[in-house]
Amino acid sequence: MNQMSNRRELTIDQRRAKNERDRRPRREHKLEVEKLRNLVDELQALLTTQRNENRFVTEENERLNGKMLYLKDTIRQLHEHERELEEQNRGLQETMNIADSYLALDLFRSPNEEVANNETIITHGPESTQSTIRYADELVEDFTKKLDAKEKSNLEFSDFDDWRRS
Repeated sequence: MNQMSNRRELTIDQRRAKNERDRRPRREHKLEVEKLRNLVDELQALLTTQRNENRFVTEENERLNGKMLYLKDTIRQLHEHERELEEQNRGLQETMNIADSYLALDLFRSPNEEVANNETIITHGPESTQSTIRYADELVEDFTKKLDAKEKSNLEFSDFDDWRRS
């Protein structure tokens, strides 16, 4: 009864103060729990947003990796094409050099023509300068036939040596 008497001995103001002291930690605890729940909800929303962003970034990364592979393949093909063109260019350059050397033969008289340097050039008949033109035409025609018969990249220039000897 002694305890009951102690309780009764508190004044109304004292009882209110004691009740307030007892309730304050519970209220603070409830407020803290409510703040934590709100924070969890906020973090869940941020987590969902972050997951969506990560998914988007992953898909974009995969798309860009695909483009990069495509571009690397395109670059490789362009390098191969460039090498092929360089090889063709070298072959054509060699062909042009040979053609230039044969066309330089146009400066000389044909073996069939026996006109001396000091003689007057004959424009008619079997010994005319027209035979020089026919000789050059035959040379170009033979050159073209041999060139067409072979691939330009596999062209052997010794095929044309018989013209140099004649």
